[in-house]
Amino acid sequence: MRSTALTLGAVLLVCSAEAQVTAPYRSLDEVRGAWVDLMATPVRPMAWHPVTGNLWAVNAHDSTVVEFTPAGDHLRTIRVPWGPVSVAHVPGDAGGSLAVICRNTTCLVELDAVTGDTLQLISLGSEPADVLVHPETGHVFVSAAGERAVLELDLAAGTILRRYPIPSLRPTFLALDGEDVLVAPMISGNNSTIATGENVLDPGPGGVLDLEDPTIATVGLKDHDLFRLTPSGVEPVARDMGAVLFAVGVHPTTGQVWQLGTEANNKDRTRRGEPAIRGDFVVNQLAIAAPTLGGVVEPAASVSPMPWPSVRAVQAS
Repeated sequence: MRSTALTLGAVLLVCSAEAQVTAPYRSLDEVRGAWVDLMATPVRPMAWHPVTGNLWAVNAHDSTVVEFTPAGDHLRTIRVPWGPVSVAHVPGDAGGSLAVICRNTTCLVELDAVTGDTLQLISLGSEPADVLVHPETGHVFVSAAGERAVLELDLAAGTILRRYPIPSLRPTFLALDGEDVLVAPMISGNNSTIATGENVLDPGPGGVLDLEDPTIATVGLKDHDLFRLTPSGVEPVARDMGAVLFAVGVHPTTGQVWQLGTEANNKDRTRRGEPAIRGDFVVNQLAIAAPTLGGVVEPAASVSPMPWPSVRAVQAS
């Protein structure tokens, strides 16, 4: 028994020594952020065929894409890599194809829109989220929230053409504005911060400083909430659209940009603790920016009689 134990110990010692001198990893993962979000939440979960009218929907937790007829009949279920969150139809010969963004596998899988067969897989940046097909170039744009970037892909060549670094946290939601691509970060903030240490300005309960108050800060945070991708790079086009931002779209006739999101109530000195808050610590809102996207948006009157959750519209000033 002792001999067996000594032999096993010697084997473990040798294995441990060998493990310390292994060769470098052949490749690294795509983790770019401080933490990895593996919760596959749908971002652009549905797409439809412009000719047949068939609808595709991702099932993030089953890792499938489900196809339905215009009458609502189920046609088929297509298995895809782990965690699909977005899908878009890519025009092309014989019905075109589908671009499916799989968040937890950090890849784009292209499917034949007629047969459902897998055509190719392209590795993407960390935590891919939204997908958009440019109507003129046919290029596919994918937001990579963990990498803080938007990727431009050429599916015909199977390559990533360009990475657009986005100077904000978790860029996620994409929209077309004419021939331009807009991107909104999910986490923006509302130009406030927490006071630490001695502060003669008296930030009030909770120690929140409003950086838009000129008595506190002559220059606040940038608070850029929307960016435009251009051939020369990335340029900010709107601010004050909200603290946490969701889907964004452009009105087809007015050209106004509509942005869903929430705004924090932390700047209100009377609502920084219970019982004043009573759970209503954010405002659910729709922010609307002018077509020029050059002005600062400000809250307008409430459009909902419901006391909680509160809803208000935001109109360009």
